[in-house]
Amino acid sequence: DPEEEEIVAGALGSSRRMRRLVSDLLLLARADAGRAGPRRDCDLVESATTALAEVRPVAGDHELVLETDGTVPVEGNPDDLHRLAANLLENGVRHTPPGSRIVISVRREGESAVLEVSDDGHGIPPEIGDQIFARFVRGDGPGDLSADSGTGLGLAIVKAVATSHGGTVEAGRSPSGGARFSVRVPLGEGTLTPAAAPATKL
Repeated sequence: DPEEEEIVAGALGSSRRMRRLVSDLLLLARADAGRAGPRRDCDLVESATTALAEVRPVAGDHELVLETDGTVPVEGNPDDLHRLAANLLENGVRHTPPGSRIVISVRREGESAVLEVSDDGHGIPPEIGDQIFARFVRGDGPGDLSADSGTGLGLAIVKAVATSHGGTVEAGRSPSGGARFSVRVPLGEGTLTPAAAPATKL
């Protein structure tokens, strides 16, 4: 009956959140210990694409856009890179009002592979400052309309994954005045062949 369905749905939701939290803590513990997961040649564009597909069902009225002009090879852990991209997209959805535009772009710049997520929301609260990538830090701004306030580990995981891949992540302001997060990791030496790919709206 409806009451039982509600109880089951609540239990399943709690189980998913607990599983995600445990997974996040394990990833951070592995990063703290300097243990990198298995690496292989992979495409950062593919990581961005699958992350966007995962976040889309919970994006509501947000406009999600992928921009890339071809494959971007890196040597890395595909699961961790997927998590990095998904966390940045989820962060954008969580901290911008409905109707906001969130763009994830992947490109090559010299010897670096760059993954960038920007939005046209209210931007990063100035009081957070350099603590934005610290664990359990959460920003509460006018765009935070999601009932799920998160654990405060999302951006800490982004930094941990970027660092474990020999890269960096920076937070700043997008051209529209919203937030922008830029991840740079070394470009891989794989055999992936660049291929033209237009911007995709999902």
